[in-house]
Amino acid sequence: MSTPNQQTIGPEDWIKTHSVNVNGEVRPAGVSNLGYAYTQSYALGPYFVTVSAIPLLRKSENPNVIIISSVAGLANQRANGTFTYGVSKAGAIHMSSMLAGRLHPLKIRVNCICPGIFPSEMTTKKDENGNLILGEMGTKASKRCTIGRPGKPEEIAAPILLLASKGGIYMNDTCINVDGGRWMVMRGIYDGLRLPEDTYID
Repeated sequence: MSTPNQQTIGPEDWIKTHSVNVNGEVRPAGVSNLGYAYTQSYALGPYFVTVSAIPLLRKSENPNVIIISSVAGLANQRANGTFTYGVSKAGAIHMSSMLAGRLHPLKIRVNCICPGIFPSEMTTKKDENGNLILGEMGTKASKRCTIGRPGKPEEIAAPILLLASKGGIYMNDTCINVDGGRWMVMRGIYDGLRLPEDTYID
């Protein structure tokens, strides 16, 4: 069996082949509606968007896909409510690598970015004046980063622009952590090196 290449496989064939058996709804027992939504949104969503965009990507001079996952997909988190989110983000990381391999014959690059704590709808809440502020867990987690604060918009935009630009053409199947060192700290915690509760950077 020969390896498919640009001459032997068209975008319609690729979509048809790789959509097989992934269009039905199968919900594992014990997974909540929210947990199932995580899986649908963070893992399957990027897959279907990427596959549907293949015809357009093939027309580009620099075709590439950037999957946004999370350092939660790397960590063995033990807190309640983190299981399905972490699994879905881990799935996005692995899916990025799988897509990079499958789209390689079409000269389409696929890379992944794993953000740490950034202000977002998930990590913030509104104060009494309606302003968005980091929640308690987000504030605590961001203070354990090397730099001691949450990320700024330009700090997540810059690596995305790098991967999407000509400067990133030689990068494929890459996963970049943009987390201020949070994953480094998390590895120590989950490997048994428990940081004291007062270990924060002010």
